[in-house]
Amino acid sequence: MPIKKILTRRDFLGSSAVHSFGSIFLPSLATLLRNERALATGEACSIEGQQMPAFIAIDLQGGASIAGNNVMVYDKGGELLTNYSGLGLASSVAEGDIDSTTFGLPMHKSSPMLRGMKATTTAEVRAKVNGFVICAQSADDTRNNQMATAPGIFKAGCNGSIVPLVGMRSASAGGSGGNSMTPFGADVAPTLIENLSAAEQLISAGNLWEEAPRAQRLEKVLKAIENLSSTRLKALGKLNLPQQAAAMVGCSYAEANEMMSGSNKPNLNPDADDALNQAPEAPPANYCGWNWHGSHGKDDKEKAIRQIGYMVLKGFAGSGTITLSGYDYHDSSVQTGLNADIQAGRVIGEMLSMAHALQRKLMLHIYTDGGVDSAQGDPDNGEADKKLASCGTHPHQQTADPAATQDAAPPAVNRKAWTGDSEARAAAFVLVYDPAGRPDLSAKQMGAYKSADSGTVDLQPSKHAAISNNAVAHASAVVANYLAWQGREAELFTKVMNNSPIRETELSEYLFLQKP
Repeated sequence: MPIKKILTRRDFLGSSAVHSFGSIFLPSLATLLRNERALATGEACSIEGQQMPAFIAIDLQGGASIAGNNVMVYDKGGELLTNYSGLGLASSVAEGDIDSTTFGLPMHKSSPMLRGMKATTTAEVRAKVNGFVICAQSADDTRNNQMATAPGIFKAGCNGSIVPLVGMRSASAGGSGGNSMTPFGADVAPTLIENLSAAEQLISAGNLWEEAPRAQRLEKVLKAIENLSSTRLKALGKLNLPQQAAAMVGCSYAEANEMMSGSNKPNLNPDADDALNQAPEAPPANYCGWNWHGSHGKDDKEKAIRQIGYMVLKGFAGSGTITLSGYDYHDSSVQTGLNADIQAGRVIGEMLSMAHALQRKLMLHIYTDGGVDSAQGDPDNGEADKKLASCGTHPHQQTADPAATQDAAPPAVNRKAWTGDSEARAAAFVLVYDPAGRPDLSAKQMGAYKSADSGTVDLQPSKHAAISNNAVAHASAVVANYLAWQGREAELFTKVMNNSPIRETELSEYLFLQKP
């Protein structure tokens, strides 16, 4: 059959050619041109008429302690390690120290992330969540780890009705919207979301598309984009949407802004969504002495987190990356890590609660660049919890579920202070929420740990050996499970990646999720 020749710019538009070169630098306008449909119809991120699960990555910048300290890790035989002292815990851990039921994922009962997750979820939400840990190394304190997954979700077919990707970091910070790089080579750049106004500038459901001169305007914009140099595209990519439109169609900023303020635009404000009125909100950024490390004020940072979650869960963005800073916390203090991990847990819990309120399937991928070591750290013996209790008058320390106040977490007695970086103690984890009920998982740990009486803890090969020291394989496994949740796992090789570190013949070993 002969290949159809692209004859018109309408054909050009339909072929997604604009997407392939324009939206790299001009995501807001070029993506809207490509998506010639009503923004509020809920058509985004769907395949064969079925809505795909939402996907949000949470990038903990600095090398957070995930293994042991928060999520339990086992040896390749599924047994507890003989020594957990390098993972922030007392040397030995008993089965009674582990909570395997609250979120389905085995976590230490005194895990600060577990404490934060409980604080922003109800029992009803928790009963519909499951998860697994990934024992995989990543380099310490660098953006060069190729484990950012959101662009892979775009390549898996999940696009937004407004933009493909949203994040809290610019494209130059790794191409994913987060701190880490991505191995998926998606040909779109993340749209930076700093607050509600930044999100609302992406809307163009008004007169730009509805007036009589629409075809002529589109023709002008497409022709202009086609003829722009890469330098000019980069410059335009720094402008907001009305400014881009003004530059492309030759009208003034005021006229472009008016064209983009039509009455049909969807609501992008999570606070104006009745379904979220009862959903717990994220904690304040300054939580018990720990505050955000970033260039933006805490109000913008908190709102950006909620905004990204809402845009993804509503389908306005295909996937998103939330970046939390301050996780390089090896300052010989248990308190610093405790506060940071509680904050991460509360953000995780808020995303799960929002998914529950909006009745949308959600996969969360929580990862970090490297890990930390506590083998030589001094025991805390509960002092950090005493200090935490002194902050108890803050209203945001109340839990979403009054019953959870009683069992939020036991004191972190015999925890050990963090003393240095350690990529050999790295890990990540995945949580999945389904409004229909807790998803089934065939296993709860990918890869394995080994331990020694000296306190040295390290990753150990297992049947999931490809991921033990390969960040790309780690990211590939996450996207493969996202696809498997829809029965589409084979598309990892045909649609998402050309050279996956996980061999096709071994893929089944890495698939813990399956289509219900």
